[in-house]
Amino acid sequence: MREYQALYLDLAGDVRVDEAVDLCLTLLDDGTGPEDITLRLLQPAQREVGQRWALGSWSVAQEHAASAVTDAALAALSAAVPARPEGDPVVVACPQAEWHGLAARMVTQLLRWRGVAADHVGTLASDAALDELLAERRPRALALSCTMTSALPGVARAVEVAARHGTPVLGGGTGFGPRGRYARAVGVTAWDAHASQVVGRLARWDSTGCPDRQHPVPEPIGYRRLLRHRCDIAEEIADRLLEGEVVDPDGAEILRDAAEQVVAVALAAARTGHAAILDDGVDELVAVLTKRPEPMSAIAARLPAAAHAVVDRHGCWPRSGGRPA
Repeated sequence: MREYQALYLDLAGDVRVDEAVDLCLTLLDDGTGPEDITLRLLQPAQREVGQRWALGSWSVAQEHAASAVTDAALAALSAAVPARPEGDPVVVACPQAEWHGLAARMVTQLLRWRGVAADHVGTLASDAALDELLAERRPRALALSCTMTSALPGVARAVEVAARHGTPVLGGGTGFGPRGRYARAVGVTAWDAHASQVVGRLARWDSTGCPDRQHPVPEPIGYRRLLRHRCDIAEEIADRLLEGEVVDPDGAEILRDAAEQVVAVALAAARTGHAAILDDGVDELVAVLTKRPEPMSAIAARLPAAAHAVVDRHGCWPRSGGRPA
């Protein structure tokens, strides 16, 4: 499959939808299973698309267009190989503030090909909308696809809502950290790396019963403080970065967006008690900004100090006088 990845990526990058779909269907006709095409062609291509956008080599418009190509390819595979799901549904969703819905759609289809009655409902609009959804649908589980650590507070809120309905919550995606490191901190019942593991877990629950659901994790005081002052903190970080610099309007917008992303990962760090989320998030932003022309790369070098100084000064960590462990 590796030999087709570059070709598919070129087709997606050029928005050659029909040719990309034809490639997938040809592989299907040649005997490659739809799950293999999804996992070994579409998923790696989508990761590369995200990387190119993050490094600034592709614009947001290019990233969205290429993602639409992959969405069309996934839909074509789904139509060509109809699923035969059985049983009560699993609702698959993205938490609030999660931008990458295509990953959730892929998981949904992979589960359906494995016989699980999975329904994709998109990104959760609000706690009230989730409450209504769970009351009406009464699913066997809520599966949350989270690719961004900044969306972890949204996961925690979804867990709180699901707990009121007795609905177990499954987590998946890189946003939960390596090997699901942050999953317990936001209260999910279980974390799985692959759709096949979700299928196995559901089968075990069918035979032995779902384990005791974790209680929702209360919001730390520091998290609430940061949430209340998030706009002021983002503005102060941006002002520190822009101070004494001559930056064009586009560059200033990029830096203000970076400051908002710093606050988003700081919120996740404060909500979970894991300072590594902030450190890793800032490091990723620095890596992206340093790929851009001067003066952006020089400004990026100041981002860690500015971010930690402002966040720490506002005293937003859950322990008095310090950051989370």
